[in-house]
Amino acid sequence: EVQALQMPMMLASNEELDYVRDRVAPRLEARIEAQGFKVLAWGDAGWVHFFAQRPVVRPQDLRPLRLFVWSGDSAYVEAWKAAGYRPVALPATEIHTGLQSGLIHAVPTTPLAALAFQWFGLAPHMTALRWAPLVGAVVITADAWGRVPDDLKPLLLRSAREAGARLRRESRQLGDDAVEVMKRHGLVVHPVPPEARVEWEESARAGYARIVGGVVPAEIVAEVERLRDEYRDSARRK
Repeated sequence: EVQALQMPMMLASNEELDYVRDRVAPRLEARIEAQGFKVLAWGDAGWVHFFAQRPVVRPQDLRPLRLFVWSGDSAYVEAWKAAGYRPVALPATEIHTGLQSGLIHAVPTTPLAALAFQWFGLAPHMTALRWAPLVGAVVITADAWGRVPDDLKPLLLRSAREAGARLRRESRQLGDDAVEVMKRHGLVVHPVPPEARVEWEESARAGYARIVGGVVPAEIVAEVERLRDEYRDSARRK
């Protein structure tokens, strides 16, 4: 269900992400609780960008390249293929050697990960396009939550939510800082003009049919899209 917030090219900014997540969170949390877990806080680890061994500005620049995707994600492999790309499923531990050997040429990942694992040294071209946010949550089992005294639950939940908000702010700043550090060590950031962004949106939607209704519930994707449009309409009127 959480993957509805991570649909490629669905959201375009932290403001959109926060607006949508705040409003869809109760629905997501209810589904997660039905599976035996309690959400204490929401977090995100940054925006996924393309890091490649040659410049990528438009979808046609990426299509000839062999692109890393997570092994075990067969639906997403098929989604990439449906959109005309060349996915190569690997465990994350093989990204570095894959880039060295030529098995893969590009990696969709966050700036923090690209810096931490030094992938940018082998894929020094970053597309300045927010492909998707990487979203997560801090959860505990329903049994553990049930053992928390009832009078402490509101305090624990409030403290966890405040900590989550603080960590989101800090991680976003760290992501920006990571880009600046990598730029000082050879990373080239390639801007994406508005007309190319439209091409990326069309490309992303070409793969939706492979995951919406299967991996990701269609009704939650529709709600995310509705809330996104609601935010954009409100922003335009200001």
